[in-house]
Amino acid sequence: EDGNCNYAYLTGAMVEKTGIPFYWVDGNHENFDRLYALPLNEAGYRPILEGVTHLPRGSVITFGETTFMAFGGAYSVDKPQRKEGRSWWKQETPSQEDIDRAMDAGKVHILLTHDAPYGVQTEDEYAWLESVFGHDAVVLSQANQRVVRAVLDNCEATEVYHGHLHRTYTRAIPDTRTYVT
Repeated sequence: EDGNCNYAYLTGAMVEKTGIPFYWVDGNHENFDRLYALPLNEAGYRPILEGVTHLPRGSVITFGETTFMAFGGAYSVDKPQRKEGRSWWKQETPSQEDIDRAMDAGKVHILLTHDAPYGVQTEDEYAWLESVFGHDAVVLSQANQRVVRAVLDNCEATEVYHGHLHRTYTRAIPDTRTYVT
């Protein structure tokens, strides 16, 4: 109910136990007021705890020869059932500053997002979404997915990984070499 701040401490314990650092991309139910109050480090990332680091929207990180861009956020289809400042925050979708940062970042190998890029969900999936959450939920979800797709097209990533739809699948995006998992 107050964002996912307890997960940071559990993740910190895992990092301490394994010695493997944890980098994460925000979703749409984070406590953005608390998250954005934390300072960015010199690399432009947001350390949460020792070894636990938030990758802000549009930031790029490289491991070995592979570059990744983070582009979090999504529209909450269940927003009418949430309470602003407790379980929903205005910053859930990317700002123009986030979009500009992502568009200026250049090419990357892999895009890590929370929402799916437009062109991934099927008409049947949108019909289900509309039947449960209403027409506006579909329109606003698609608007955010179009932003994610524009970032994807611009950065030319050949793979995208996202979690907003809460299921596992692999699909090719038509007219691209991009695969979404």
